[in-house]
Amino acid sequence: MLYGLTGELAYLADARRAADATLNFLSDGNGVLKDEGTGDGGGFKMIFVRYLVYLYEADRTQTQYLDFLQRNARMALEEARNEQGLFGPSWAGPPPLGRVESLTNAAAVGLLNMVAGLK
Repeated sequence: MLYGLTGELAYLADARRAADATLNFLSDGNGVLKDEGTGDGGGFKMIFVRYLVYLYEADRTQTQYLDFLQRNARMALEEARNEQGLFGPSWAGPPPLGRVESLTNAAAVGLLNMVAGLK
């Protein structure tokens, strides 16, 4: 956001470093964001995805971000839904039996919405 407001390349470089650290340390071995749990933690992935989309839109040469976003959306859509079509906190597999929290479900739905229009 700071890069977009100022045009200062240093802000874009900072954003890339933060995004790269997240991709490296907060993803599983398949490049999917780790399960952040329930409660507020379940929504943090959606916040990260939103800003990674903004970063990719600011610099489309960084195609690793698009690949990451699409991989996570594909995993969520194909692997992370229960019989009712609801998502849990893990995008690598279906939610555990029982209740599904609205925030973790919204995080996956947000991911799908935000990634759907990217090319």
